[in-house]
Formats: sequence, C-alpha cells, structure tokens
Amino acid sequence: MKISKPYKNAKITDISQGFSYNHPAIDMVANYGEFLVAPENCIVDVIVSSDVLDESLAPLDRGYGIRLKSIANSIPSADTLHIFWHTLPIFPVAVGDLVLQGQIVGQMGNSGSVRIGDKWIPVEVRTKKPYLGTHVHWQYILNGVPKNPLDYIDWDLEPRY
Repeated sequence: MKISKPYKNAKITDISQGFSYNHPAIDMVANYGEFLVAPENCIVDVIVSSDVLDESLAPLDRGYGIRLKSIANSIPSADTLHIFWHTLPIFPVAVGDLVLQGQIVGQMGNSGSVRIGDKWIPVEVRTKKPYLGTHVHWQYILNGVPKNPLDYIDWDLEPRY
C-alpha cells in the first residue's frame, strides 16, 4: 500500500533525520506553518494540543501532535498509525473525524524539545523568525512495529487541497 507525502512538494532531500533503531521515525523540514496532510484515509485518533498529555503517548518534550488510524475497507485499524509531532497547536480536525488522503490535518511547527545537531533550541528563539527547528517527526507504525515511511511513500502522489 502506497501513502502520500506528508505535505505538498515534499522531497526526499527534505529529510533532516532518517529512520533508525534509535530514531524510529523520519524528520522532514519545510516552512513554519506548512500544511500537513493525512498520508492515507484515516480516522483522527488523538490530538495533543495542550500541556496535558496522555502519558501513554509521549513525554511532554514531543510538543503538539496528532495520531491518525488508517482505514482499511472503511474500518479504523489500530494496526496502522501515523503520528505527527512538533506541530503547531491548532488543528482543523477533531478526534473521531474521517480524513481522506491528502486532507489537511495540522501544520508543521517546532513545539516540544527541538535540536539542531547537538544544540537544543530554546523556546524564546524558536518563537521568532526564522522559527529554528521547524520540522515534522513522522512515526509510521504497522502492527505495533515502527516502519520507515520512505518504504511506503508514493512520491508522485501529490496532496491536493
């Protein structure tokens, strides 16, 4: 099954940190506020948009985010999840919404604990232009196992919104 890119005009060269055992996700960079889209048809499962986080999801340093459950044959599947972290705290969708592949679900930001190389970027620096550390941390989980989204992306499938 092929999935779409997480935002318009995303390129493989936008990857700032690849998938590995120690980093079971990919980080991609773009402009602050870039619209993020559902990589496939999904149900919005969880939105983290405040300082109160579900302890089962992540430590506070991940910032704001959204978790989407894939829909296979119109049935939500806990077996396939997409999680976007470091988003802006405003979401155009709500928990329980059906979102179609390419539909906007959030915006790229730099919330949480953000580093450039080995240097942590303080909040007072990140909240001013040029918004250092802007990226999306994309976790793709199949049957409980983190997978590299690059193995599933159809780079020709451009989000339309």
